[in-house]
Amino acid sequence: MATMEAILKGATPIDRATREAQYRAGDWSRFDENACPYQPPVV
Repeated sequence: MATMEAILKGATPIDRATREAQYRAGDWSRFDENACPYQPPVV
């Protein structure tokens, strides 16, 4: 429980409506379970 609380205390909350608008502005419309897993850019 302490680990979970520490993680949540360090988390930055998001505004769900703003995040949804950003996704939709990028042509997102639904979850695609056949899509390739997300890979962060290699720096």
